[in-house]
Amino acid sequence: MKNKYKLAIFDMGRVLVGFDFAEFAKNLSIYSSLTPEEIKRELWTGEALGKLHNGEFGIEGFFEQFAADINLKGLELADFKEQFLSIFFENPGIEDVLDSLPKDFGRMILSDVGQFHWDNFFCKHPLIKSYFPEDRQKVLSFREGVSKPNPEIFKIALGRAGVKAEEAVFVDDKPENVEAFKALGGEGVQYDCTKEPAAELKQKLKQSGILIS
Repeated sequence: MKNKYKLAIFDMGRVLVGFDFAEFAKNLSIYSSLTPEEIKRELWTGEALGKLHNGEFGIEGFFEQFAADINLKGLELADFKEQFLSIFFENPGIEDVLDSLPKDFGRMILSDVGQFHWDNFFCKHPLIKSYFPEDRQKVLSFREGVSKPNPEIFKIALGRAGVKAEEAVFVDDKPENVEAFKALGGEGVQYDCTKEPAAELKQKLKQSGILIS
């Protein structure tokens, strides 16, 4: 059976690599008048993280804005950076999923990420270096100035890969991002490595029609 797909596009956070802001928020709460849950809520709903991801803020601007948003006092930037990098953990078995894709299949990452996390974690990660070695395989929000679920970032990825939306499968942990890609005519798979093992993603890709060896 001929595979109609030519490209698999993967989000990074909570797909290829896990992350959790719980401990980060708990540590920040020592220096803030807010609770850990309030800090996490402000992180996701406030403007600072979006500006970091879109490249409008570097880490210094993000720290200044977020510190003001959560009334953070007494924590130095160097310590904040260290804690901001401590959120990540591995997704066991994800290499098996990537190895199981057809040999002639294109692979790309498309992620909402700030330059700080890219420069200090993701670009150095063995998984990223091994499976996505070429710059054309990386569509990163801080470089493009646009984030998911804006359709423009998906169009950038498809254009760079030279494929149509219906020839691509996109994997992301957020349903709104998956639906945005489907609206362009592509196949979308929702997967969150903090809730599901990598073997579940492999099964979902099979069900989507990708021929996996």
